[in-house]
Parts: sequence; C-alpha cells; structure tokens
Amino acid sequence: MVQMNVNTSSAPEVVIEEIAGNLQLKGWNRPEVLVKSEADVIPTLEEQDDVVTIRCAGDCLIRLPHEAAVKVENVSGEAVLKLLDERLQIEQINGSLVLRNVAETRIETVAGEMVAKQVLGDLHADHIAGNVVLRDIQGHCTLERVSGNLDLKDAEGDLIISSGGNANVRLGLLTGERYEISADGNLTFRLPPDSSARLNLSSKANMIRVRLPEEHKSIQEESYSFTLLDGQATINLSAGGNLSVDSKHTDLFEMDDVQAEIEGAQAEIAGAFAGISEGFMAEQVEAQLEAHMQTLEENLSRLSEKLEQTGLTEIQQERIMRQARASSERATARTQEKIRRAQEKLERKMEAAQRKAELKLRATERHKRSHGRRSWSVEWPPPPQAATHPPKEPVADEERLMILRMLEEKKISLDEAEKLLSALEGKA
Repeated sequence: MVQMNVNTSSAPEVVIEEIAGNLQLKGWNRPEVLVKSEADVIPTLEEQDDVVTIRCAGDCLIRLPHEAAVKVENVSGEAVLKLLDERLQIEQINGSLVLRNVAETRIETVAGEMVAKQVLGDLHADHIAGNVVLRDIQGHCTLERVSGNLDLKDAEGDLIISSGGNANVRLGLLTGERYEISADGNLTFRLPPDSSARLNLSSKANMIRVRLPEEHKSIQEESYSFTLLDGQATINLSAGGNLSVDSKHTDLFEMDDVQAEIEGAQAEIAGAFAGISEGFMAEQVEAQLEAHMQTLEENLSRLSEKLEQTGLTEIQQERIMRQARASSERATARTQEKIRRAQEKLERKMEAAQRKAELKLRATERHKRSHGRRSWSVEWPPPPQAATHPPKEPVADEERLMILRMLEEKKISLDEAEKLLSALEGKA
C-alpha cells in the first residue's frame, strides 16, 4: 500500500480530479491530507497555496480536515464521504454514493444509488440513476431527476423532487414553505398532525386517499385540493399511480429507522462538540490576528535590514520586499477568510437550532389546541378526596422561553434543549 500526506491549513480546498476505483473520504481534526492506495500507479498529491489536488489510478482512501471545501470531479466506482463541515461539490460518480454528516452538497450525476443522512444544509442533485434514501436533511432538498424509487424521512426546508419510480416521504415537522413532489409510480406523503398547508393532489390512476384528522376520504378522481388550518405551506403532489396522504400521532422516530438513529448518535455528539470548538476557534483566531500582523511587520523589518547588508542593488532589494509583502498579504487574507467562514458557520448553526426548537414548540402547541377541539367531552365523577394527588402545575411559557434563550446564548446544546422541552411537556 502506498501512503502519502501533505500538511495544510485547517480549511484547505481539496480537488479530487480522478479516482479510477472506489473512494472512501472522511474528515478528521488534523491540518493534513492523507492518501492511501494499493493501485499500481502512485497517486498524485499536490499542494499549492492551500489548494490540494488528488488523482488516483485505483481504489483510494482519503483523510482531510473537517473544514475542507471539497470538489469531487470523477469517481469510476463507489464513493463514501463522511464528516465534512464545509461545502461539497460532486460532478460524476459512476457507482453508488453514500453521504453521512456532510454540509451543503451539490451533485451533478450519480450513476448508481444514493444514500444521504444528516446533511447540515441544502442538498441539490441533478440526476440520480438509481434509488435514493434520504434521512434528516437540514435544509432545502432539490432532486431534479431520480430514475428509481425515493424514500425520504425528515427534511427541514422546501422539497422539490421528481422520481421515476415510487416515492415515500415522511415528515416529522412541516417547516418548509414549498413542497413539489412527483412520482411516476405510487406516492405516499406523511405530514405531521396539525399541519398548516394547502394541498393540491393529482393521480393519473384516479386513486387518491386522504387519512387526516380533518380529511378522511377516498377520491376516485384525477385531482383533489383542500386546506389545513391557515394553509401556510403549499404542497403539490403528483403520482402516476396511487396517491396517499396521511398523518400519525406518533414520535418523529419510527421502528424502521431506530437503528439508523442509534448509528448516528455518536456522529451527532461529535458534531455538537465541533460546533462548540468552532466558536472558540473563531475567537482565538480573531485574538491572534493582531499579534500575527505585528509579528509579520517585525519580520519584514528585519528582512529589510538583512537585505541592506547583502550588497544587493536597491532595485533587487525592492523586488524581494515586494514579493515578501505580497506573500504575507495572501496569508493574512486566508486567515481573515477563515475567521469569516467560522463565524458565519456558527451563526448558521445557531439560527437553525433555534428555529428547529421554536418550530417543534409551535407544532406541539398546535397539536394540543386541535386535539382539545377534537376530543370528546365526558365528565367523570371525582375520585374520593383521600385518593387525590396535588395537581401538577402547567408548563409556563416563561420556562419554554428560558430554554430557548439558553440555547441562543449557547449555554446548552440543541439536544439538551429538546430534552428539556420534552421533560416540561411530560410534566404538564
């Protein structure tokens, strides 16, 4: 096995031009890019100005910094990419593609199947030739063309999807504004109870089934439309076969995804710590930037003194000083860009976390109100006084807001906030 490595910054640009076999790529905490391969031809690993270029004639394993911006141009076989915190661009995967714990991702073509779980940002794909499985897309999701079947669970933004087979979409929260989903086969769409949406349904098989608390009917027609609550979201569903819309008063977790959630727990914990470290990193870099500039000026001043002692002409000295200053300015610009990206990423994560917690809180309150309107009114005789227990205090809005403020101030994590909110609801 051939092993090669090159030192980089904590956030380099990595361009994977050609992998002639399978690719395994995973982020790590080192400022280093590592390449391993058993191919007969030694891989190409080049670095210039914090831009790393990789080519490999066979199967390839790559480790790179979590914050690297990655571009994959062509992979002849399968590709597995994990633990990336910055943008990911993929042009051509000739086999299947697996994404796990990645950031905003843009894909042109996948010739096989695709599985994507825990995408922190938008996901956009032009063409997936096989089946697609998606879990926990924390942004807008656009799949221009999926030739196979689609199975999606939980997405927090708009959905624009076209499937050439069957489509199964299950949403624990209806947080987007626009849902455009079409399937040449059957389409099943599950939305959370007490959703606020305008639904426009179309079935070329003239078979539409609606199983919701507000709507419960079978329609043997090509189209049907109705509105739930205030109709805040727009949902357009189109099926070549049967179309089914339902909801369940259940947890966000379902039995067929429990194992996947368990597998993702460790990665989510690591992501939480990564988010905390990003905040500290931005503060540290900001604090060190001024010292870096001062040191740089001192070094340039010493360089100027040494050049005067070398006997070089003034023109030669000036040319060397210009080159040194240009190099230092590029390094400073890269440092400032890292600060800006770290701060922006931390702000995006905090905004998404707060928005997710608020939306869950609103959904819970809507469910309580609507459940109260639909419940039967039956009066039971009170139990004997000796058997009664002191009534539990209702959950105060101030307690919920306090939890959200703690989340916004980064005193607690999103997972801790959700657990506290769940505990308060249970107490109620």
